Amino acid sequence: EHLQVMIDETPAGGTLIVPEAVYVGTVTIDQPVTLEGEGHPVIDGNLEGSVVTITAPDVTLRGLTLRGSAIGPFDSPSGVMLERADRALIEDVVIEQSYIGITVRLSEDVVIDRVAIRGQGVITGEEHVVETDEETDHEAHDGGEAAQMRTEAQVRGDGIWLWNATRAVVRDTTVEETRDGIYVSYGSGALLEGNRVVGSRYAVHDMYAEDLTVRSNTLEGNLSGLVLMYGGPVTVADNVIMQPQR
Repeated sequence: EHLQVMIDETPAGGTLIVPEAVYVGTVTIDQPVTLEGEGHPVIDGNLEGSVVTITAPDVTLRGLTLRGSAIGPFDSPSGVMLERADRALIEDVVIEQSYIGITVRLSEDVVIDRVAIRGQGVITGEEHVVETDEETDHEAHDGGEAAQMRTEAQVRGDGIWLWNATRAVVRDTTVEETRDGIYVSYGSGALLEGNRVVGSRYAVHDMYAEDLTVRSNTLEGNLSGLVLMYGGPVTVADNVIMQPQR
């Protein structure tokens, strides 16, 4: 049975136990449900759009492996795309072979906990981008022509992108080999705590976010550890920023 059919047949507020298997095809969750995997079943997006799209509040994803979003950058294909998905919980999830790991848009109180995101590997040619123009900022993360002219090699997306999110929490999560490990643009009240970001361009990239807390993270072998631009206030405490051990 196709996973989308199983999701659609789950009543609002119910829990779907996803049996261990490989499910091919993207899915959309448009009502409050919990998806809990047995033995980390795989949802393979088959290189078409975002693997899982969530457009409802109070959705939980737990114990799943997600892979194979579209290549991007257009439409920001993601392992998980959340839009107006208040109080979503994403925990014990593995995301690989996806352009962006998790995108959170216009959502409140989303929690990302114990997630492992593995990006596309090291890409050469990703230079520092310091811009004050909002449009250019979006181009750099949505594949606009200006960004493509700056570097043709920019073909990997961010690990986690929080856009206009309110009180988002990213905790005890590992992000490896992405463009920006955690990119926070606009929004307020985000907490980034206990995460590990390895081999990215910027480990944490903040543009115009308000009331951001970055605490007890390990940022290893990135071009920059923390790039904090505009907005604020920002609290930075007890982080480790280092090059990889040789």
